This record gives sequence, structure tokens and C-alpha cells, in this order.
Amino acid sequence: MGWLDNWKAGDDANLNLPEGHVPLINTTILYSTENTRHKKYAEILSQEVYKRSRCEWNSATSEKSNSQSEVLLKYNPGLESQVGLEGYVIETKSENGNEICITISAASDRGVLFGVGRLLREMTLDFEVSYSRELEKLCSLPKHLDLIVSRPQYKMRQHQVAYRPKTNSYDAFTPEMMHQEILDLVLFGTNAIEIIPPGVDDAMQSPNFSIPWLDMLTSVSSYCDSLDINVSMWYPAFFKKYDTPELLSVAQEHWDLIFSHLPRLDVLFVPGGDPGGRPAAELFEVVEVQAKYMREKYFPDAEVWVSSQYGLSVSVDLGLDEPWVPLVQEQQWMQELRTERVQSFLTGVVYGPWSCVPIHEFRAQIPEVLPLRNYPDLCHVQTAELPVTRWDLSFALTNNRESINPRPIEMLKIFQDQAPYTIGCGCYSEGVNDDINKYVWTALHWGDDVEGPLKNAAPNDVLNSLLTQYVKFLADQQRRHKELVECIYMLEQNWNGNLLENPSIVKLQQVTTAIENHLTPRHRKNWRLNMLLFRSYYDLLLYTRLVQSYNATNNAIEFVLENVSNGIIDSKMWEKAKDFIEIPYSDPAMSISSFESPSTLSAINVTQLSSKATVTHLYAKVNALAAVLYHQIGYQLSIGYGSQHRQRGAYFDLVWAPLGDVIYLNRIFTALQLPPLDRRVIDKVLVERFLTTVLEHIGESKQKVLWYASFGDSEASDLPGRLTKPTQPIPVSRVIAPYREYELGEDAVVYDRCLTEFLDCSNDEIYRDLHNGKIPRCWRSQLTSIWPRTAKHHMQFEVSKLLPDVKNMDDLNGDEICVRLTYLGDDLNKHGGDWEELNRKGMPTRMIANGCQVHSYLDPPEISRMQTYSLPYPAIRNAIESGMLILEWEPILREKVTYISVPLPIAELWILRSPSKGDSTKSKL
Repeated sequence: MGWLDNWKAGDDANLNLPEGHVPLINTTILYSTENTRHKKYAEILSQEVYKRSRCEWNSATSEKSNSQSEVLLKYNPGLESQVGLEGYVIETKSENGNEICITISAASDRGVLFGVGRLLREMTLDFEVSYSRELEKLCSLPKHLDLIVSRPQYKMRQHQVAYRPKTNSYDAFTPEMMHQEILDLVLFGTNAIEIIPPGVDDAMQSPNFSIPWLDMLTSVSSYCDSLDINVSMWYPAFFKKYDTPELLSVAQEHWDLIFSHLPRLDVLFVPGGDPGGRPAAELFEVVEVQAKYMREKYFPDAEVWVSSQYGLSVSVDLGLDEPWVPLVQEQQWMQELRTERVQSFLTGVVYGPWSCVPIHEFRAQIPEVLPLRNYPDLCHVQTAELPVTRWDLSFALTNNRESINPRPIEMLKIFQDQAPYTIGCGCYSEGVNDDINKYVWTALHWGDDVEGPLKNAAPNDVLNSLLTQYVKFLADQQRRHKELVECIYMLEQNWNGNLLENPSIVKLQQVTTAIENHLTPRHRKNWRLNMLLFRSYYDLLLYTRLVQSYNATNNAIEFVLENVSNGIIDSKMWEKAKDFIEIPYSDPAMSISSFESPSTLSAINVTQLSSKATVTHLYAKVNALAAVLYHQIGYQLSIGYGSQHRQRGAYFDLVWAPLGDVIYLNRIFTALQLPPLDRRVIDKVLVERFLTTVLEHIGESKQKVLWYASFGDSEASDLPGRLTKPTQPIPVSRVIAPYREYELGEDAVVYDRCLTEFLDCSNDEIYRDLHNGKIPRCWRSQLTSIWPRTAKHHMQFEVSKLLPDVKNMDDLNGDEICVRLTYLGDDLNKHGGDWEELNRKGMPTRMIANGCQVHSYLDPPEISRMQTYSLPYPAIRNAIESGMLILEWEPILREKVTYISVPLPIAELWILRSPSKGDSTKSKL
């Protein structure tokens, strides 16, 4: 039995009672027979304890049990004045030395349930069994938690948990899985669940469905009712016309079909847009009809809420192809809110994605009598309400729109900015990728304690407490919860700044491998943990690939620069340059023993990766986790795992997207071996872009670069693939409004600045071009205005830093100052997936320098390419005299700027000093 001896020697699990805790292994749950829901709550408490500790808690209706410990569920209407209808009081008393009595009291059923959730989150629950030891159980509570009094600060804490084809996972849930998902949220304080009916803006079925759509609606509504949790339904006014008896009958048939399947419905939410877009008067007419029908026939006490969401300016779903002016439409919507007729049937207003003004302005325009609920988009990271804008371009390309996205610090900032104007949140979600964000919003809207461990806690402390409880209770990481909380913060930090220089990514390697190398088989069955591991290894894989890419391209570029400087320019030189960009991904070689592999700690246990794992091993790890998550919860990280599209969560299909310029340079070096006349149009454009910067880097150009930036990749060299810093005496953050670094989460909806946008790899044509080397890294991100308020935008440059030796015009010696820039063309300024049908276009735009026109209104180019413009002398004179060069861009129809009709996006920009026309330099190229 040598193997068993080895197990015993390596078994270091320690399940001793934590210091300062009281044991609760032998416990009975007591409840009153007068309340049927309390029996269910007792069952929930017992089941959740057993899952995590294997301790079997009994339940009884008597007032006393023979157990060492008791938990009493108690309805106490007198507590309403102290904790409201949803708060709770948890008292822990010690009787006869070791006997523990815990009383959970509340003024409502759901208050008791929230107290049950809090007790579970405060407990330590764990168990251990292996080949070398029998089952050990741990179930305890800190002794100092003798009194917890807590009440929510915000009335609404709702999440969309919708069984429909468009989601990245929920469409694969069974009823049991859906119930557990809802219960988990409720145990952390969520008080409402929003569902979505069939027959609106989605396919009618999914290959992942476990049961018919309507049956799931019934199951979810019934389960929420059994918990005393509110049910809301997102139900667009989707039928195009209601103005004849025949058309109204069609709508009513659908309403009957949906409402008749719901045992409970508390809220009807009708979005004005996304999808929608009806003129305001028409919208409220149809909402009134739908509300009246629902209340008279099905749910007389149901609330009715409406949003605007007019910002996209078209609705393909309703056939409203003629664009409207979003702000005008929204103002008409606001006017309707002020009428007595609308207020007579409307309960409240929703602030949702693509609302046209910031939330504080929105709230100020709404009648005081109408409450406001927030509807934040927690699940999307691009082409969305709350985009990630500070991440490395490599992440933007490969995460697309719907990736695993824990953003706790950013969500805290957004909550602090938005929540005070609302009664709470009803959060938008399309699956599990935003799981942590859901819990963050619930916890922050609940707030601190009246008495207890979170008494007077700052929001940061509430956040830390939430993440600790999340990883201990939901991710089942009692023993390494500190490391996993650190991992969550690092995953957010990974998306903040230059990937090559981000210290978070290096630390993540150490923390992730430390967590996984101590997992037991039971922990590997936890989908929340596996989701975090997938994201961690995905980040590490991209980092490793990017490092390899830059090492290869930098060597190639240095070789080219040396040879061009020495006048060695021929076909053989370009062919040899291609040798530098062959990247070996497999390591170690087949001839090397796995005991010598840098990727694993031990060849005996290959699941234990080292912090130096190669691309091959990391890809295998991510691939395995994608498969595991699909089989665990139907998470569709790939089209091969049942996803609709890369835009809809299948972002693992982007894992091999080119991160650097390897493929681009391979195309360039191939094209340079051909005579110029034999090159394709796109290759001529790309070669011009490449050779221009090569000459500038070896000092052979007549133009001197004063400043350069690729927007979205601002620390990258203007010579694609080279690992040098750009010529940038003024940081980009000082050039673009508000001329400082933005805090994480500040202006999250991008109302007050230009949006840093990234190439949309959900577009098939763009993705093919990327793999064909047609898109250098410097063209994969751009500066874009998406709202009228920022449509006319400008950049400012301190002349003393651009031209430190120039004090007046004479010091220029007749030289010109030029702006070279790359406007994104129709080839790249477009989206994919659902958004492709919106037909994103650039709007004619002109450029102005210090009040002088540089170029008139330009139509968007067919293909992206560099363009150079000399600045007018009056503009240069004004810049020198004022000390500031100011460049402005103005679209031809500023008031009609939207996400799908934007001023010309700017991918990159140079400021150049060019000698007078009589001075020329002969190029070696």
C-alpha cells in the first residue's frame, strides 16, 4: 500500500475549529407551522449547510429540540420600525455553557430569508475526505457575532435571470439550476428577479433548452413566489401596430399566452428602446393598453415601469429604419411623463442603456412623483453602456463584448455616482459572465449594518466583505479565500493599462497556480471557481502570446532598421526578416522529458501548473476549462459549445486572434519582395504606412516626428512591432479632454469625453482581415464620439513641449507643421453580430487648428489609410503666441451623432515638423 502511505504523507488538510468560533455541527432549525414559507426556508438552510459541510441539520416545529444548537426562524411584525420589511435581526446566545441558540427575526417572510442568507454567509462551512482520511466536517460561527441588525438602504435589488436563446448560459439551465441561481442571489439580498418572454427580440428556441421556454417561465415565477421574491418581466411593446381590432387581437393573444403561464408577476417593464424606438406618444398609448389588459385580467396590483433608451436612433426590430434624433425623442418622452394620463397608470421610470443624458440630468427632468430605477448593463464590456476603456488592446480584441468580467472597484465607483438618484437597481444581464458584478450591486445597494460587523462600514469595506463571502460561500474556497479575493481584484487590474508592463498579470500567475495546486476534486466541480480560473489562465495565455509576438517582431524590425540604414535592401533581406517572426508555441520539444518541462511542478501530477507555463499548456488549460464549464452549466464560451455568436459570449473563439504585428509584418515583408506595380491596393497602403515610419526611425525622412499616439494603445511605437516608446512629450491623457487621467469608473457611460473604441472581432470580415495581416495593431483601436455633447471634440498640445526651441515664427525657419493621421475607413468602422444590422457609418467631419480649417468635411474613406495635412500659417502663429496648439474635429450634423453615426474615428495621429519645400532628402527606399 505504498501509494496510500504517499497520500497520508501529502495530506495536509486541516479542519480544526477556527479560533474564536463555536461549533454548529449538531443543530436543529425551529420554525412555526403558522408560516408555510418558513418551512421552506428551514429546508433551504439545512440543504445549503449540508452541501458545504456535510453536516445534517434537522428541522422541527417544536419550541425546543435535543440538539446542541438551535436556529429559530421568527416572524416579528414589531421589527418593521427598526429594520423595515426586508431587514432582519440575528441574535446568538449561549445557554448552559455549550448550547447555542440563534434567532433570526424579521417583519416579513423575505426578511427572514435574507437573515438565513446572512447567517450562511457568516459561517465557516467545509469538509474533507480523501483516500487517507475519513470524512471530517466543519460548521461554525464566530463567537463575536452575538447581534446583527441590518436593513437595506435601497428598495430595489433586482437582477435579470432570463431563460432565452440570447444568453450565454441561462438557456442551458434546468429548472433546478435556475432555482439555485435565483436562490444564491436571494441569499445575498436580491429581492426581485426579472424574466423575459418568448416572441420578442430573440430566436424562438435554443438548442441548449432543457425544457420549453414557457414552462421555464412558470417554474421561475412559481419558485420566486415560494420564496416571496418579486417577479418582474421585461416585455417590449414589440408588435408593430395596435391601432386596429385585428392587430390588437394579435398582441392580446401573445399577452394571454405569457401572462397565463405566470403564477406571480409584480412588475411589467416596457423598454422604450433597445428594442423599441416608437415615438413617445405612441409608446405610452400602447403601454397603457397593455397595462390595462394585464391588470384587469391577470395581475391587478402589478406595477408598470417604462424606460426611454432612444440613444441608438434606429430600431431594426420594429422596422423603424429612418433615424430619429435621440435627444429630441427623449425630450418628447419626458413631456409625456408629465401628463396626468401617463401618471395614472405608470408606477415608475427606468434609466437604462442608451439613455441620452447622464443619470443626474435624467432624474432632474422626471416628475418627482415618479420613482427612478437604474437598469445598468453589468454583462457587456464593449458596444455597451459601461464599456471597459482602459484595457490593453490585446484584451479588447479577444474578450469582445460578453466575457467573464469581474469589475468590483469600477462597479463601486459607478454605484456611488448613480445610486443616489434612484430607489435601487434592476440589473441587465445575459448570463453568468457578470456573476460577481451582480453580487457587488446587490451588496452595495443593501449597504452596512445597523449593528454587527458592518456597522458604519464604508462602501469599500462592504465590497471587501461581499467578495470574501462570495469566494467562501459560493466559490467554496474557505481555506484560500484571501488568495481568491486577491485574484478577483487582479483580474480587474489586468484590464487597466499596458499588458506588457502590468504588474498584476505577473502576480496573477503566482496566485492562480497557488490556488489551483491545492484544490481537491470537489472544488473542481464548482463552476464559479472554474470561471475565475478560466479567466485567469485566459489572461495569462494572452500575456504569454503577446510577449512572444513582440519579441519576434522587435527582432525583425531591428534587423530591418539595421539593414536599411546600411543600404542593404533587396528581396533576400525581406525574406530573411520573415525568419524572425516564426514563433515556436510548443515547449518543451518532443525529445525532452516531461520531468524537465517548465510548465508543470511535477510530471507526476500534470494538473499542477508552474508559474512559467508555456502557451501550449495554458491553451490546454483554458480549452479544458471551457469544456468543463459547458458540461457543468451550459456556459457557451465557443460556438462549438452552443453559442449564438462571438458577440454573444463565444469569445474563446478569439483566443488565437493576432495580438501583435507578426502576421501584418509577414504580409509586409512578402509584399516588399514584389515590384510596386504588382502589389494589391491594400498592400500599397500598408507598405506606405510601414516604410514611412521606417525612414523616420532611421533618420532618413525629411519630416521629424514631434508627437505620436495610437489611441487605445497609447504607449506603442509608431513603427508596428517595435518595442520602443512613441515620441510623446505630452501624455495622451493631457492631450484629450479632460486633460488628466480618468479614475476607474468615472464618466462610465462616456457622456463627457470621446470613447476609446476597439476593433470589433465579432465582424466576420474584420476577423478574416486581421488574420490575413491587413490590420496593423495601430489600427485596431480608435477615438470615437458617440453623443452629440462630445461630437465636436478637440486635442490640445503645449507648444513648449512640442517645439521647445521655438519662441516665435522666425524660429521655425520656414518649416511647416503637419498633422498626419489615420481616419478609420468603412473597412474597419463597423460592428458584428446583432450590431452589424445597425450599419455603423462615419459622418463627414472637418478638422480645425486654432480656428483655421485644416480640411473641409471629409466623407469616410473606403479603406483606412494615413493622410497628411499642413497646418495653415495663421494657425501655427496663433499656437506659438498662445502656447497651445488646438486641433478640433467637427461632424457635419452634430445633433445626429449616435453610436451608429459617428464623426470620423481617429486611429492614430502624428504631429510633424517638415522642412520648407525647397529642402528635400533622397530616400534609400
